[in-house]
Amino acid sequence: MSIFSAVDIQPLRERLSGWPTINASDLGDPYLFAKLLAAEGYASARMRVFFEPTEILPEAATQAERDAFDEAEPPIPWAEEPGYPVDPEAFHNERWGLIQARHRPVIQIHSIKYVYPQPLTTVFDVPAEWIRIDRKYGQISLLPGPVSAQIPLWSLSLMGAGRVVPHVIQVRYQAGLKNARTKYPHLLDLLYRLALLGILRDQFLPQSGSISADGLSESASFDLDKFGGQLNSEIDALRDAILGIRMTVL
Repeated sequence: MSIFSAVDIQPLRERLSGWPTINASDLGDPYLFAKLLAAEGYASARMRVFFEPTEILPEAATQAERDAFDEAEPPIPWAEEPGYPVDPEAFHNERWGLIQARHRPVIQIHSIKYVYPQPLTTVFDVPAEWIRIDRKYGQISLLPGPVSAQIPLWSLSLMGAGRVVPHVIQVRYQAGLKNARTKYPHLLDLLYRLALLGILRDQFLPQSGSISADGLSESASFDLDKFGGQLNSEIDALRDAILGIRMTVL
């Protein structure tokens, strides 16, 4: 799946027309479309953001669930992630059962389940009215309501034991950007320029050269590495705008 379609090839050809050293008519549509997809994949991986709504499945999801997304018309993008741990401190110090989603921004939470492993497999479905979401930062909080008596005893014993138990919490949710083309026009421009950079690299263009047009001649120089560095800086700035500023504490 992609935010691009075949009609997006023409705008890329128009951008290539500004480079006299490249004959855009010699470049086939499949090649140009592949460059758009490569640019999209690179930017998505660097930003750690899906550019379209993507269903996130826990590792315990069935093959039938995966097949249903693949066979839908159009196919529904999906990704898989491991479960989240049960932390004995989850409801201490005003944490309110905090779960930090691995993918964001979060669009929608479908379900949260506490699944204790075999041989005593027990499932506790967290009521939807308990769930609170900070969509931008992917922070999910649980505010227990009147039905708290339904919490299974094993989960209370795990918390009381003071141990972190891995992969017990399974979250099904949707994450990514909605309407990326209209809400983030700068992203689309960045992807076109990334595709252009990929094409220029394929041409093995020199760092400098002479350009002649309309009877005039002039020297021109360009640095593809500097061009790529500028694009990466813009990608990082857009990521901070979408996900928030990153911080590292040593």
